[in-house]
Amino acid sequence: MNTPMKLHCIKMDVAYRLEGIQTNDEAELEAEELFAIHPNPASTGVHIESPYAISAFKLLDALGKQVASCKYLLATRKPVLDVASLDPGLYFLEVQIDDQKVIKQLIVE
Repeated sequence: MNTPMKLHCIKMDVAYRLEGIQTNDEAELEAEELFAIHPNPASTGVHIESPYAISAFKLLDALGKQVASCKYLLATRKPVLDVASLDPGLYFLEVQIDDQKVIKQLIVE
């Protein structure tokens, strides 16, 4: 039986969870505890760090088109995403940790 994944969005007008609505402050705090990205803005590589095992991530452009992804990371906690070939602009990094997907904004210069 598949269990529904929790979806968290931060730094947006409204933050939602599948099981209800929460405030932006609550979502941001929870997301900050799950993973961090640096540098942001970035021009070459972005480090994704988490105290939890990251099982997958994907990078979406401002229109929601997937421009990069990685699955089956074998429980790594510090993957690096190469953004050197991407056009400058706003992107969204979606990281999967256990049964949760968390999205953060990333600016590529």
